Amino acid sequence: MTDLISIGSSSIRNSQMALSVVSNNIANVNTEGYVRQDLALQEGLPTKNGLFFLGSGAIADGIRRAYDGQIESSLRVSISDLNAQTPLIENTERLINVFGNKNASLTSALGGFFDSLRALSVDASSEVLRNQTINDGQTLAARFNGLAGQLDALDLETRQLATDKINAFNALAEQLASINTNLAKASDVAKQPADLLDGRDQVLRDMAQITRISVSELANGTVSVGIGTNITNATVVDGQKSVPIGVSYLDGVPSKSVIQLDPYAEPTNLSGLIGGELGGVLAFRDQMLGPAMTQLDDIASTFISEINAAHAKGMDLTEKAGQPLFTSQPDFSVDYSMAKGNSTVSVAVSEKSSANLRPLTMTYDQQNSRWVVEDTLSGARTTSFGSPAQIAVNGLSITIGGSATVGDVIKVAGELRPARTIAMAISDPKALAAGDVFRVSQGVANAGDATA
Repeated sequence: MTDLISIGSSSIRNSQMALSVVSNNIANVNTEGYVRQDLALQEGLPTKNGLFFLGSGAIADGIRRAYDGQIESSLRVSISDLNAQTPLIENTERLINVFGNKNASLTSALGGFFDSLRALSVDASSEVLRNQTINDGQTLAARFNGLAGQLDALDLETRQLATDKINAFNALAEQLASINTNLAKASDVAKQPADLLDGRDQVLRDMAQITRISVSELANGTVSVGIGTNITNATVVDGQKSVPIGVSYLDGVPSKSVIQLDPYAEPTNLSGLIGGELGGVLAFRDQMLGPAMTQLDDIASTFISEINAAHAKGMDLTEKAGQPLFTSQPDFSVDYSMAKGNSTVSVAVSEKSSANLRPLTMTYDQQNSRWVVEDTLSGARTTSFGSPAQIAVNGLSITIGGSATVGDVIKVAGELRPARTIAMAISDPKALAAGDVFRVSQGVANAGDATA
């Protein structure tokens, strides 16, 4: 009877613990990262009764998480693949909307401009048609500028988004290294607190959402994490140590991003290993945004070249050959990040040449109250003159105002962005070369039908 009572009491205790586990599962059904738990039972030691061994019931052996490493690994891969599509699709839709907006479309602006030219060619002396052509040309240039501005905004936004994702990933890597520190206190994963393992798995899922990762787990539950499908490619978490990733940008339109492991010590290029949200952002920049920006600039450049060539063949109202109708100047960026003073820089092109785009580094020489300018590519140097400081270099006229402090460094770089900088080169309607340079007319006494 005593054994029967003992078996019954242990069964009641086991049932109570099982109910507590189930209650805890229900209470945490909406808790992010929580993994369902089960009560593990094992057979009690049997007791000998004469020639036989009688069972002593069941005893609780612990609480186990409903965890499968293979399923968890597949889930992380699916999370990474799914989240790689989201920023790619969303930003591509925005890109389509930029070009599909009827109020900002190039199609209508180009049509209006060419219609004005066609009408003007019929009545070249009409002042109204000349003004209309100038207005339509300015509208067309503004459309190019507006589209380029929206693409530039997408460029900056996706660059910032990539940086934010990298910062979030690095924070998660540090958090996982901290979790590994706590997990290292035990030698068997079965002895680890369930909430600590839940936290570990949630951090791994969050990391997989940002980029594709590979995971290696030790017997005590500590993990190592690498970027890509093979953990040996680029390890970002190795036990209690984490290594950051970073991004750098190369010259270009848009500037191509390069993801690196340990960018401040021993940089390792991670190109081709990135997935998840970060991979989706970079894929959009490389596959969609970059070609769109390049093609828009190509359209603007070709338009300027062809229109100006055609315009040069005509004659304006002052009987002069047509001058360039549209222009596009290099676009200059000025980097003041290494200047503590309040200097301001303005750049103008005095002579067009390929040298206009060469990067320049300007360092303030306080002892001689001047700026020393170095062509970064050739190493050639020149100095400023006058007040405010004037610099003539590489076909550029640079003016530096404000006040500088010792050691101030300002960098100037130029790029050709025709769509961003296209503008009407003339504003006087009389300068439109709508007439032919040579006018052919038939003589009154002509009897034949010859043409020239």
